[in-house]
This record gives sequence, structure tokens and C-alpha cells, in this order.
Amino acid sequence: MEPVTGAVLSAACVVVALGGVLQGAAGFGSGLIAAPLLALLDARLVPGPLIVAGVVLSAFVLWRDREGLASAGIGWTLCGRVPGSAAGAAALALLPIHKVNVLLGMLVLVAVMMSVSGLHPPMNRRSLVTAGVLSGFMNTTSSIGGPPLALVYQRLPGRTLRAVLSANFVVGGLISLVALGVAGRLTAPDVWISLVLAGGAVTGFALSRTAARYLDTGRTRVAVLVVSAASSVALLVRELV
Repeated sequence: MEPVTGAVLSAACVVVALGGVLQGAAGFGSGLIAAPLLALLDARLVPGPLIVAGVVLSAFVLWRDREGLASAGIGWTLCGRVPGSAAGAAALALLPIHKVNVLLGMLVLVAVMMSVSGLHPPMNRRSLVTAGVLSGFMNTTSSIGGPPLALVYQRLPGRTLRAVLSANFVVGGLISLVALGVAGRLTAPDVWISLVLAGGAVTGFALSRTAARYLDTGRTRVAVLVVSAASSVALLVRELV
């Protein structure tokens, strides 16, 4: 198989940078922009290399917003993230994954509609573990793992939301990468591609500060609902079309 071309990698970096701007401001959502476009550019760019770029991006966001970090609940989401990531890696090898992702995308849309109507999920042990499982599964299979966590955390202040989500994404992303490695879905060429995409992620982070300040003026929850809905629609379109 021929290596990924320089032109494709350059285009991929631009895409990842755009996703980085969104995630650096809202706390999640890079997969919404990057995952479907990278899959169109070259299927080898997802999920492994994109997850690596996401881990790097989340680490930078976590460092910037560390003063807002609220540790409550992170342990429970990570408890769910481990089996969710393992299940996602197994699903890649054993199941028609597009059908599973369609179901998950529909569930996220239902959750968004419930939140808009005022029936948002409570932030308790059960919901946090469940969100961790769904996030780990979706991140491993599709590189779009933010919506389940964001919907549970949606009422936190902007800086706290970004810090909590980023902490989950860093640890959870590493878990997903281990799961992909065990499943044989993370190869040596993927590492080189990952390093290139990470550069795009850092660029996006650097450009996100102004947008983050804008959302912090009472617009964070709206951004969570909009990005979650858009993520699920993008996932459904990708899998169905």
C-alpha cells in the first residue's frame, strides 16, 4: 500500500486545525469536523491518528483551563471508559460497525432533544459511568466521543466544562489507543501520520482562545447542544451515505 501523500497530509492538518478551534472553545467537537473529512481524504487517517491528535489537543486545553478543573465524577466516567473502549475495539473486528454507529448517533440526538425540552440527564454516578462507556465506544469506533460526556456535564461553567472534558479525553484517548493497538488497528505508519496531525491540533488550539472567551459569556450550554446534535448528524450521514 502506498504511503499517505504530502498533499493529503497537508489538507488533513488544516481540517484538524479547524476541529481544534472548535474543541478549544467548546471543550469537544474536533471529531465533528475532522472525522468525516479525514475519512474521505484517506481512511488510514482515522481512527488512530485522529485520536492521537485529539489527545494532544485535549492536553493543551486541560493545561490552559486547569484552574477550572472539577474532579467530581471524572473517576466514574473513566471507569466506564475502559470497558467502552474495549468493546469498541472488539466491535471493529467483529461487528458491522456502521449499524452500531447509526444507533449511537440516534441515541445522541434523542439525548439532545431531551436536554432542549428540559429533561437533561442528571450528573450522578450512573449517568457518568454510562456516558464514559458510550464515549469510549464511540471514540474508539468513530473518533467522535465527546457528546455523551458533554451532555452530562452541560450545565458546568465553560472553563470547568472544558477542563473536565479534556481530562477525560486525555486519559480516555490513551485507553482507546491501547485498545486499538491490542486489536492491531494502530500500526507504525499510523504513528508518523499522528505526529503530523498533532501539529494541526496545536495550531487549532492556539487559534481557539478568542472563541472560548466568547462562549464563556453564558453561551457554553447552547454550544454543547448544537455541537452534540451536529456530531450525531455527521455520524449518521457518514454511516448511512
